Amino acid sequence: MKIFFQANPNSPEELKQRFQRIINILEKNGVNYFSNLQPEKFAKAEIFIFNQIDAVIIEGSKLNPEANYILALALSQKKPIMFLVNRGTILDEGIRKLSDDKKLANIFYFHFYNDNNLEKILANFIDLIGAGDARREIANIKFTLRMTPRIERYLAWKVTHTKMKKADYLRVLLNQLIENDEEYKNYLKGE
Repeated sequence: MKIFFQANPNSPEELKQRFQRIINILEKNGVNYFSNLQPEKFAKAEIFIFNQIDAVIIEGSKLNPEANYILALALSQKKPIMFLVNRGTILDEGIRKLSDDKKLANIFYFHFYNDNNLEKILANFIDLIGAGDARREIANIKFTLRMTPRIERYLAWKVTHTKMKKADYLRVLLNQLIENDEEYKNYLKGE
C-alpha cells in the first residue's frame, strides 16, 4: 500500500510535531508512504508516479496551494482521501462542501483530530484502503503463477460451476484468506 502524505511545511512547531506523529503511525502500520515533508525520500525512490499511489492523507489545518493541487489531483483520479484538520481549527468552506458532497462519500473522508484520536482515525483509514472499501480495487499487478496439471484441472472444473474466470476465482480465494487472517490484521494495526 502506498500513501501520499501532504502537509504544510511552513506550519507552527506544534503542527509539525503532529505531522511527525502521522508519519510514525504510517510506518508503524507498514505503509509505504511519500510526503512533501521528506523530499529526500523522493530522491531515493527510483520513480515516483502519483497514479501508483493508493490513497492520500492531507493535513489541512494550514492549507497551502500545494495541498489544493494534491487534493484536486487525487479527486480527479478518484483516490481515497483522508483530510485531517486539527480540532479547534476553522474549516475552509471549500473543504466543508467536499465533505458534504454525497458523490464523494466513498473517496473523501474528513476528520477533526487531536492527540487522542489521531492513531485510531489513521488505522481505520489504512484498514479501509487495505480492504478495498474506499473504492473498487482494480487488479493492475501482473503476477505469473505456475501450477500443476491437477490444480489446473480443479480450477477449470470449479470455474465452470461458478461462472467465473480462473484469475477472478483465485482473487476471491485470496481475499477470503486476507479477511480471515487475524495475524495479518494485527500486523496492519501495528499490534
